Amino acid sequence: MAPSPGAQMSVAYTIQELLRLVGFTAELLYRPQEMQVNASSATTRTAKQHSKAAGSRSRLLQQRWEMLPENVVTTIRPLLDSKYTIHHTNRAAVDKDADRVACIAHSTSHVSWLRAWVVELANALPETPAGSLFKVCTSAIKESPVDLVLFMLPQIVYQYCMGQSNDVKKEDSELIVVKDDDDDVSMGDANVGAGQATGAAESAAKNIAVSEILAVLSSGAGDCQMGADEQRRCKATTLELLDAFSSHLRTRQEARTANKRSSRRDSKISNTTREEKALLDITTSIPTQLIAQAAQACGQYERAVMYAELAQREGPAGKCNTLFGNIDDDGMAELQEIYFEMEDVDGVSGTALCRKRADPQLTIRRYEIEGNWSHALIGHESLLRQDPENTQSQIGWIECLQNMGQWEGAWTASK
Repeated sequence: MAPSPGAQMSVAYTIQELLRLVGFTAELLYRPQEMQVNASSATTRTAKQHSKAAGSRSRLLQQRWEMLPENVVTTIRPLLDSKYTIHHTNRAAVDKDADRVACIAHSTSHVSWLRAWVVELANALPETPAGSLFKVCTSAIKESPVDLVLFMLPQIVYQYCMGQSNDVKKEDSELIVVKDDDDDVSMGDANVGAGQATGAAESAAKNIAVSEILAVLSSGAGDCQMGADEQRRCKATTLELLDAFSSHLRTRQEARTANKRSSRRDSKISNTTREEKALLDITTSIPTQLIAQAAQACGQYERAVMYAELAQREGPAGKCNTLFGNIDDDGMAELQEIYFEMEDVDGVSGTALCRKRADPQLTIRRYEIEGNWSHALIGHESLLRQDPENTQSQIGWIECLQNMGQWEGAWTASK
């Protein structure tokens, strides 16, 4: 299905403005003689210096333009002279005290949730040139491929962080829409209300990001309208987003360290930028134990183990450099459960040694994972003496006999 006229206009305007921000113009790329005439008319020394710098920048831009593929140039060349405009529609004032309803609560699929969240985040960005372009893109999001929406999600959050870095403040936010009377920018089943207020730009974007991440990671079967598989996809997308944030922070730190030419005095100064602090503030708002539980629900056991161990290090007793410094029995039981699902013998045995309270069922499961069927059999027999009608223990006892090669005893017990 071809994109609607409104969506095409939104994309065209966005590309037009991006070309202007970069510096690509028709005069520079296809009518350079006019610029050369202007440069030759410069008389003063300062004007000549500015002209020389402009000429160097023009050559650099021309080289970058020539690096673009031919099909891309053919598509965007008409937009060098285009004059698309936009108009603003005022947003209603936002009640900051009102509770926000998470997008996942009223979404019916992973795609509708993702589009609804991206639209809400984009509309909450500060009124910067880049923020305005993201808002224009919201008109085309409902028709965009999922991969494009996934790409936009972290970029919108980075833009919010850059707004914090530039100390951008604006009390009244406006929704930017491409002129087109027939364009319907509603999100259908997502029901995001793109034209409604989203609050002050600096605080709204962070609130939307953090509250939605918390809602998705903690959501259960009865908390939303979508199926279990779609819900797991939402959790996986959120986990990948957190990974992207961590990778971005790590890359920035490594790049700064590599280029650092510091003295003893410089080393005492904090190198974290305001942009990084804003992003770090978002990531640290998400409990590590919640991330571990969501990763386990998605079958991402390695990630679940990593965050479960981090949660143990940051246990009730405070942060500790070693895993065994803050041993919480409930948390260790959750970590052991992850190892059970991974069928990791060493992990199960190691966490069992750290447990303060012995659980007969988990002890039996550990013996079964280790292949110690004789000990597992003794455990099942002990439970059957306490509760002879325990069906689970009966089945486990028969399976132990089968794995030990005692087929006759298993056959007799199964009758």
